Amino acid sequence: WLLKLSLVFCNQIYQLRRMNKDLNELAEIVLEHGQFKFKKLGDYVECSVSNQKIPIEELKYWNVDLQEVYASPAIAMQRYKELNDIKD
Repeated sequence: WLLKLSLVFCNQIYQLRRMNKDLNELAEIVLEHGQFKFKKLGDYVECSVSNQKIPIEELKYWNVDLQEVYASPAIAMQRYKELNDIKD
């Protein structure tokens, strides 16, 4: 029951953070394949293309080789096409 209580508590913290739109602290991260590590803790990172704030919990798209993060799959695809000289 302690584990269940702990998971419920963690979920509540996660939900509160999602509701809190005040993204105050810019994080510094190192991107790896399938994960990232913090150099400096923070609430968000900025999209490398649009400069849009991306909450850390919602970060899903990045390029390890370029150490770039993207706010959406569309932006990631746009950047991929730019880098590989692909025309629509």
